[in-house]
Amino acid sequence: MSEQSITLLIAGRHYRLKATAENNPAPEHIKAELERRLSIVAEQSPLASRDQLLVLTAVNLLAELLQQQQLQQQQLDTLLATIRQAV
Repeated sequence: MSEQSITLLIAGRHYRLKATAENNPAPEHIKAELERRLSIVAEQSPLASRDQLLVLTAVNLLAELLQQQQLQQQQLDTLLATIRQAV
């Protein structure tokens, strides 16, 4: 696994990240998606500071991730139940 160090400018700050090319999307895609989501949160919370916007965006992303994981687990459980009934 080749590890690379990347620097992203997000919300006016430079962030240095380590990433492996094999299992991460392109850094510019990550930056673009984060900037898009930050813009949405900034519109919803116009008085929030940059740090607050970053935290709110992180919380929203984690909530989405947990929701997706729950949905995938439900789908897996349904699939396993179907397979067990078939055998």
